[in-house]
Amino acid sequence: MALLIRAALVLSLGLVLGLGRNAGAVSVGDRAPQVEFAALDGEEVDLERLRGKVVVLDFWATWCAPCVAQLEALDRFVTQLSSDGLAVVAPSIDNEATDARSYLAQKFPDAKFHGVHDPGGAALASFGADGIPALYVIDAQGVVRAAHFGPGGTDMLAEMVPRLLGSPGLPPLAEAP
Repeated sequence: MALLIRAALVLSLGLVLGLGRNAGAVSVGDRAPQVEFAALDGEEVDLERLRGKVVVLDFWATWCAPCVAQLEALDRFVTQLSSDGLAVVAPSIDNEATDARSYLAQKFPDAKFHGVHDPGGAALASFGADGIPALYVIDAQGVVRAAHFGPGGTDMLAEMVPRLLGSPGLPPLAEAP
């Protein structure tokens, strides 16, 4: 338990000091790494199979208070937007999938996002993030269009996601490289 608390403090300190990504981190304009997650409902979620949709990827954990607040905001956002062209994936880096599964069942019984498990933070590491929450927006071609580390990441979604979905009245983003 002490090791878990120490790890949470290190992650939190890294976020406070702005250490949310390392030198090898995926940057805006890069292709998203091809990762697979074990869904908490038993189905696998593969980023490659979501190609053609805008993907919001929000890494979190049950023990991370800023992550939980961001997940609540994300759930409200997804409920308001509700688009077939959008996939929202919330990978938990909790050690045990049962912790995340229980938490989501209690707090988000009607969640509009895919709760998935990223044991040990392997997918998080493939994106190059050093801490959580870590939020990524990936366009329909698989290119990272936005990344945010630490609390408050959902603020960018109200403008970014409708633009990527091609909502009228918003200017389109430049084509992917």
